[in-house]
This record gives sequence, structure tokens and C-alpha cells, in this order.
Amino acid sequence: MSNLYLYFLFAAVATAINLLVQNTLSYFAISIYVQILFGTTAGLLGKFLLDKKYIFKNSKINLAGSFLLYSFFGALLTPLWWGIELAFVFYFGTLLAQNIGALIGLTICYYLKYLLDKKYVFVSKD
Repeated sequence: MSNLYLYFLFAAVATAINLLVQNTLSYFAISIYVQILFGTTAGLLGKFLLDKKYIFKNSKINLAGSFLLYSFFGALLTPLWWGIELAFVFYFGTLLAQNIGALIGLTICYYLKYLLDKKYVFVSKD
């Protein structure tokens, strides 16, 4: 299986965790912004470790520095994803629309993040 496909498989797992957290919090009438923040946080660390071990197969990187750069690129792309998700929420006003917006936004952002991670994050400093 190619690295890009595996990357998207892990992205799907991280997305499922993200949406599970968001949907769970929505039942407690917690703000959409808090839902998105907690959902985002839930998938970040696990996705980084999976990507490091299985996608980029790189154990010779500075773990802390790479995680910071990985997180930075995620943060850089997050407004695009959140913007798409929130547009669906405000336009359609349903939980289903929120989930569809999240899936579209996350798919776009995960692809862009793969390109950034491949070029800048998981690069050996031998």
C-alpha cells in the first residue's frame, strides 16, 4: 500500500476520532468552537506517531522539533478546515451538515499537510 493511501487511512481514523469527540460534546450542548478544539486535539498526537512510524518510517528525527513543526503545519491549515466546517453549520444548521463540512475540510487539509510533512517535517538530519 502506498504511503499516501496509508496516510489517508490514518487521516480517516483521526477524522473518526475527531468527529466522535465533537458529536459526543454536542449532546452536552457544548459550544461548537469547544467541540472543534477538543476534536482537533484528540487526533493530533496519535496521528503524528502513526505518521512517523508507518508513513515516513523515520526514527532519526528530532521528535520534539518535528512534533512542533507538524503541529505548526496543522495549525496553519486548521482555519481552512474550520472555515469549511463552520460554513456548512451556519448555512445548513444541522449536525449532518457539520459532519459533511468537516469531512470536506479535513480531506483538503490532510492532503496539503501530507505534502508539507513529506517535504519539511519527516526529513532525517543525518
